[in-house]
Amino acid sequence: MGPASGPSLLLLLANLPLLLGEPLFSMITPNILRLGNQETVVLEAHDLNQDVEVMVTVHDFPAKKQVLSNEKTDLTSANDYMSTVTIRIPADKELVSERGNRFVTIQADFGATMVEKVVLISPQSGYLFIQTDKTIYTPGSTVLYRIFTLDHSLLPVGRSVIVVIQVPASQDTVRLLPLTLLSRAGICVADPYEVTVMQDFFIDLRLPYSVVRNEQVEIRAVLYNYQEVGELKVKVELLYNPAFCSMATSKKRYQQTVEIPAKSSVAVPYVIVPLKVGLHEVEVKAAVYRHFISDGVKKTLKVVPEGVRVNKTVAIHTLNPEQKGQGGEQQVKVRAADLSDQVPDTDSETRILLQGTPVAQMAEDAIDGERLKHLIVTPSGCGEQNMIGMTPTVISVHYLDQTEQWERFGLEKRQEALELIKKGYTQQLAFRQGNSAFAAFPKRESSTWLTAYVVKVFSLAANLIAIDAQVLCGAVKWLIIEKQKPDGIFNEDGPVIHQEMTGGVRDSKEKEASLTAFVLIALKEAEDICEGQVNSLPGSINKAGQYLAAHYENLQGSYSVAIAGYALAQLGKLEGNLLRKFLSTAKDRERWEEPGQKLYSVEATSYALLALLLLKDFDFVPPVVRWLNEQRYYGGGYGSTQATFMVFQALAQYQKDVPDHRDLNLEVAIKLPSRSSVIKHRIVWESASLLRSEETKKNENFEVIAKGKGEGTLSVVTMYYAKLKGQASCRKFDLRVDIQRALEDVKRPQDAKSTMILNICTRYLGDQDATMSILDISMMTGFSPDLSDLNELNNGVEKYISKYELNKAFSNKNTLIIYLDKISHNHEDCLSFKVHQYFNVGLIQPGSVKVYSYYNLDENCVRFYHPEKEDGLLSKLCHQDMCRCAEENCFMQQVDKVTHAYRLDKACEPGIDYVYKTRLLRKEPSDDFDDYIMVIEQIIKSGSDEVRVAQERRFISHIKCREALKLQEGKYYLMWGVSSDLWGEKPNISYIIGKDTWVELWPQAEECQDEENEKQCRDLASFAEDMIVFGCPN
Repeated sequence: MGPASGPSLLLLLANLPLLLGEPLFSMITPNILRLGNQETVVLEAHDLNQDVEVMVTVHDFPAKKQVLSNEKTDLTSANDYMSTVTIRIPADKELVSERGNRFVTIQADFGATMVEKVVLISPQSGYLFIQTDKTIYTPGSTVLYRIFTLDHSLLPVGRSVIVVIQVPASQDTVRLLPLTLLSRAGICVADPYEVTVMQDFFIDLRLPYSVVRNEQVEIRAVLYNYQEVGELKVKVELLYNPAFCSMATSKKRYQQTVEIPAKSSVAVPYVIVPLKVGLHEVEVKAAVYRHFISDGVKKTLKVVPEGVRVNKTVAIHTLNPEQKGQGGEQQVKVRAADLSDQVPDTDSETRILLQGTPVAQMAEDAIDGERLKHLIVTPSGCGEQNMIGMTPTVISVHYLDQTEQWERFGLEKRQEALELIKKGYTQQLAFRQGNSAFAAFPKRESSTWLTAYVVKVFSLAANLIAIDAQVLCGAVKWLIIEKQKPDGIFNEDGPVIHQEMTGGVRDSKEKEASLTAFVLIALKEAEDICEGQVNSLPGSINKAGQYLAAHYENLQGSYSVAIAGYALAQLGKLEGNLLRKFLSTAKDRERWEEPGQKLYSVEATSYALLALLLLKDFDFVPPVVRWLNEQRYYGGGYGSTQATFMVFQALAQYQKDVPDHRDLNLEVAIKLPSRSSVIKHRIVWESASLLRSEETKKNENFEVIAKGKGEGTLSVVTMYYAKLKGQASCRKFDLRVDIQRALEDVKRPQDAKSTMILNICTRYLGDQDATMSILDISMMTGFSPDLSDLNELNNGVEKYISKYELNKAFSNKNTLIIYLDKISHNHEDCLSFKVHQYFNVGLIQPGSVKVYSYYNLDENCVRFYHPEKEDGLLSKLCHQDMCRCAEENCFMQQVDKVTHAYRLDKACEPGIDYVYKTRLLRKEPSDDFDDYIMVIEQIIKSGSDEVRVAQERRFISHIKCREALKLQEGKYYLMWGVSSDLWGEKPNISYIIGKDTWVELWPQAEECQDEENEKQCRDLASFAEDMIVFGCPN
């Protein structure tokens, strides 16, 4: 008899009477018996006229070899022939059943009659409750928990409990501190002890940081056997994921068997081809033969598009409805970005940024902890670098003090900033020489410019921290006595090493005038502190002013005109012809521009704004301020010591002198065609610096409408992946990059598969050396640089580089950033280092090297590097079925014999956009995509593209499809495809050759004479005629 079901108590009748008057016996049991619990069995007899002894026995099921319980009772007239027995099945009994559940057999022996029943067993003898003090624990935190044991009636019961702690794979030690709560004794604390956690068998999965779509990459599952003795035979399986091509498919599992000796490991390689961009899981499972041991691992692989990520600034507009609008409303039409070089089958993202006045936000960035690394250089034992580090913090505090905005940013941050200023001031004193001047190093010749800059910064900082007047005024006295000539000029005998910190003075065409103006401005700013201590200060300032006034009209450079103009304005000498010279130098009445030098232009315009504020020329001021606000590059911060200092100083003065601009109340509406509703933002003075951002995946034209008072800035940036271009010419840098295989005996890490040497040579194309420059190196998939080589370049005797950073956050690829103190303009500066390959990759995509000036981002050059074919890195790793899987996305593969009806059916399937007869004019191969320039010979079915016969169209295919397609120049092809494979905007539409594209060779007239082509030629001609005349049958 099988397990019973139904009510909790089951009535079992035995030996139903055949004749009236014969006794009837019954046994009633619980529907489920719980191990370790006392359970009651009811026994009853009917039509019985004598006493009977009943034996109740519990056996294991089905063998009945074990007696689990044995009890007896009597049925008598005294108890009306009904009695009970209590049975208990021990909790430690192992009951095995061939079925999924476990059962026992209960027998009741009434003497002449036997009643038997099979009852289900529950291993749950009660309830276990675990209470923890938190819902989530972080690494290193203490876990507190309590355990309660109850029986099935929810009454307390004593039990021995085994607590299993599952340790994360990354943790190998657990520290336990047992606590016992006793009712009378309180809390009992045992000594803590540590448990080392180690699995005898486990898997680790080695993946690169990221891979490029369609690359063929070899990953490795490493199986570990930590048993002291005994080899393990393991079945390991790579699970199927449709995002990859691999040996595992939806129809076939891919399993291998490996043997792992004791105390060792075995690596199992897998080649995969990622087909989709995004985060995709790779999962491997393994089981040990003849053991109940298994393990699995699942990791996420980042798949990025081909090409390079580009941030393209689409538009920057000033929103000022009162001055730039009509009827109080300003309309700005923004055109979609030109994405003609976008990688096929990738998305773009457009960010629309709105901001009132950006200066406060920049000030916040300068003293925010996260941004200090970007804008504040840590003082590093050099008097010049220390001043570079002090500059942004001093000017930021000055700005926030002037505009009383500390409450918006946090009063506690002001004290943090002041501590940084104190640190910079203290360290700078170490570079004060005996003559009271300053230099980069104590024994280096004193620098006029650096000493004047120290005077300038310390004069401003004197309002913030305690500055020794003797230090400041001693430097002023040295400048006047030692460096000023009788005609008023200040000369330089100890040029600074870090020329980039001097800003526009560095490349000024009139260095004498620019330097004299710079020193004069510094002396003027120290005048309040030092006038009583340096008697010659007024005369020196006047003498320098006379020199500038006498030569001002002959100045040619916008920078010289601007800085000298501010110096003269401070003396009240910028008037008449000099003022006309100053104003006429402005381009478009808004900027003092140095061609090709964006940051010099920012610095010069900032000097000019200070001069205009002194002149109280408030008609000229607004467009200048607007231009300065618009010049910030995407990401914030101006990126130059002098440009940052001056733009903060000028705009702080503007905030102070022109309070009317606080009347800011703009209502901005963004109309995106892809959105059903209008996006609205309000910009008011209190939240002017808040950056408002909207994002869209659509690259489309849109309109922005602004109403109200005041000014705001609209910035539009589109981010996308661009196809790799050929080696474009560079204006400011010459850059050569190549990679070659290292010698076989070169030292490499144990798990590196091979090693190559990356050689980089660059030269600055200007008239003098480029200072602080950066090499931004994108590594090829599976490669990482040799750290010992980089440390040698950084710390060696020659010290080729200033420092380096390995950073994966800059882009989706593994990136190496190298800082260079200078790049020569006379000869090439070269450096080489090893790169190790940790993962095999087929059809590997190129890496890139970008060199640029830290202080002028427009000065840059990009070169791609790629191994030669002989190195094998461009060959395929896939084989047979896996290669076919990867190539299935190339185009619609035809069966051997294509019938006329089949061809017609496929061309008329839903979604087919166009059907053309084409001729391949030329191929344009590259390192990631091949472009096929086709001439449209016949339009068999018109599509979305308004193309005409004899026009050219570009068809794009991934390089992995090159061999599968085998297109030949001059040959004719029948082609059709779906509308989703049309790429770009009219009239520059391109066609993607993808899995839904039909590509069939169309024999030429002379080839149709061959017997083997004759039928195909007739079929193709008939197909074209039927499609043109009758269209699709469906």
